[in-house]
Amino acid sequence: MTPAQKIKSEIADWCRGQGFKYFAIIAASKNGIPDCVIDDLHDTWYFEVKSENDVLSSIQKHTIKILNTNRKRAYVVSSVNEVINVLKRVSKVKITDNIKKPRVVIGRVDEF
Repeated sequence: MTPAQKIKSEIADWCRGQGFKYFAIIAASKNGIPDCVIDDLHDTWYFEVKSENDVLSSIQKHTIKILNTNRKRAYVVSSVNEVINVLKRVSKVKITDNIKKPRVVIGRVDEF
């Protein structure tokens, strides 16, 4: 698993624990689309995940600029904590520090 994949996995786990919808966009880097979409049932945000040595391509910069034309909804992050900080600022949903970890039970996701 690459460093960026590890960060995306941590973001997905955190989102599930908070009740946010997390959508990974497969093969996003070649066409400039951000890596993932997070939805809180009120709004949607786009996140490009970059590890320490990763660099935005020109098409990624352009896509983020277009997504942010009317209001800021696309972000470049390098950790789950950066995602949490963004969502604390922009989401209408109360974000708790008590993170529930999801568990898989016979093919479905439950929370304990």
